[in-house]
Amino acid sequence: MRFWPFFGLLLYSITSFASTINPPVIWGPNNKSTLLQGDLCFPGGSCIGGGSGLVNSVTASPPLFSSGGANPNLTCQAASGSQAGCLSSADWSTFNGKQDALSFGDLTDIGTDGISVMGGTGAVVGSGTSLAQHVADSTHNGYLSQGDWATFNGKQPAGNYITALTGDGSASGPGSATLTMAKFVNRVFVDLVLGSDTLAGGTPWQPWKTIQYACNHISPSINVPISIIVSGGNNDTDTYPITCPPNIELISPEYGLQLHGITITGGATNDGVTLTNIVFLDNITWVRNDATEISLALNNSNTFSGLDFEQQGSGVAATFLFIFGANAGLFGTSTIQAGETIAQSAGILNGTITYKDSGSAYFISSGGTDLYSLNLQLNGGITTYLIGNIADYGYSITGTTTGSGTPYIITDSSSVPASISGSYNIQRTSFSQWMDFTAGAWLGGSSGAPSASNVLLQVTDGHEKSTMTTPPTATVNANAGTGASCSLSNATDTDGTINLTTTATSPVSGEQCKVNFNKAYNVAPICQLTPQNANAGAFSVSSQVYQTTATNKLSVNFGAADAAGHAYVWSYHCAETQ
Repeated sequence: MRFWPFFGLLLYSITSFASTINPPVIWGPNNKSTLLQGDLCFPGGSCIGGGSGLVNSVTASPPLFSSGGANPNLTCQAASGSQAGCLSSADWSTFNGKQDALSFGDLTDIGTDGISVMGGTGAVVGSGTSLAQHVADSTHNGYLSQGDWATFNGKQPAGNYITALTGDGSASGPGSATLTMAKFVNRVFVDLVLGSDTLAGGTPWQPWKTIQYACNHISPSINVPISIIVSGGNNDTDTYPITCPPNIELISPEYGLQLHGITITGGATNDGVTLTNIVFLDNITWVRNDATEISLALNNSNTFSGLDFEQQGSGVAATFLFIFGANAGLFGTSTIQAGETIAQSAGILNGTITYKDSGSAYFISSGGTDLYSLNLQLNGGITTYLIGNIADYGYSITGTTTGSGTPYIITDSSSVPASISGSYNIQRTSFSQWMDFTAGAWLGGSSGAPSASNVLLQVTDGHEKSTMTTPPTATVNANAGTGASCSLSNATDTDGTINLTTTATSPVSGEQCKVNFNKAYNVAPICQLTPQNANAGAFSVSSQVYQTTATNKLSVNFGAADAAGHAYVWSYHCAETQ
């Protein structure tokens, strides 16, 4: 066996040495010598170094392994991630193909952007790098600066906030702002206590003190409606009367504000005035003389000294007085010319109201208006309607014939005047107490029949007259014979004349003619037939003439047929009793 030890780059083949050499010397490169420690033995059992014996077994430690024995087999296990060993050629190729050694730098932050880098040392390949963040503004995303944080922190908490005012006042936010009140084009203000009569007044923050000053300085012109809002209780210092133009609305926010009287002057078109929630201690006056319409509304307002409301002009001249509201009313003496009065759910109408003669006029009261000792004085040409739920506290109506025509009264109220005197045309649906008509008054019913108890109807120097816009009609029956005819003359549902002509061709007994009432009675009326010619008188017995009624008709009947045929004339009169 040969043993080839290697020392550096020199290879020595040792075949024999003198046994006398002790210890053996081995010469290496550059004539360097190395002493062998121990014995160097060769095959055959000879050893160098003075020792004796042979190598009988070889052991190894990982990653080397020995098979042991005189002829050991030494092996080296391959290195892996779990064990040490020798490098395999495959791993050598893998490692040889990997990235060369890298250099590493630090990751840092610069500036005051609030970024903190943790573990940045050697965290990047290369010589190192730094981070920087942009501050947030209106065009960049970024970090919140300290200054902006303080600004945002000082703002209002989240919620619904008024940021601007419009309309009657204007202001802009945020924060404190000055409120600017708008000018009111059609509205001014008067405070009887806190107001000041200056040209800068008429606004909520600086109202005028007197209504007179407001009426003198309101703008625009009188033809544009203006609302004057009045407050301050009963502290009016105006000199009576207050004079104001038309087309105003004088308003107290609550009922009961007391003012002196007011006079409306000026204007030349169809004008109006509204008075709301005000008590006038003196007279209200509005007198015009032209061909226009004027209207006055007492909206929950009243006057204790009466009203003088006249349109004295001609043509289409008219006055319209509207009274409505639980506190509305008229007291004292009032004069209305060419006017229509509508009292709707008004309070009390008291005193005297005189309607002058100037065309037609109306007085309409409804909704529970109290006519408390009211005296309506109606001149000629005045038509007065008393309609609706009128509470009767002893009102009276007086009529004269000083004007053209005769006063006309129409009512469907169950209340009646305490007295009616003068010259009238009167229509009424019901009477509930004694009534005395004198001086040629006409009494009639516009619908239905009078109904009352213990009523005395007395007509002095007059006549009972029945008229109908649409008279009843007559229908001939075939029982009167072929070619028979029947007609009416001067006829109403109450009275009239029947003209019946029968023939000798096929007459039979039964109904011969009927009167068809224009308006049905509530129950069948009681009627009387009176002969108006000789045939009607002569054949009443032989033809057995009789009449029957229903709510809608009056029938003329024959008990025996008129075989010869004759011409008959009767008058009739009907009355409903129940």
